[in-house]
Amino acid sequence: MAMKREVLRIGGYRQEYFISHTQELSEMADAVIDLDQYAVDAAFSATQAVH
Repeated sequence: MAMKREVLRIGGYRQEYFISHTQELSEMADAVIDLDQYAVDAAFSATQAVH
């Protein structure tokens, strides 16, 4: 994470979006966009698609 922050500083960037599946890295982030509320159960969706 320190290297990512240094790249942002040197490049003059304000922010970076990255995807992490690691809780430890997520906890180091300045902000988190949590998409769990948008998750769809694929099995449920498949049964609903057939009418």
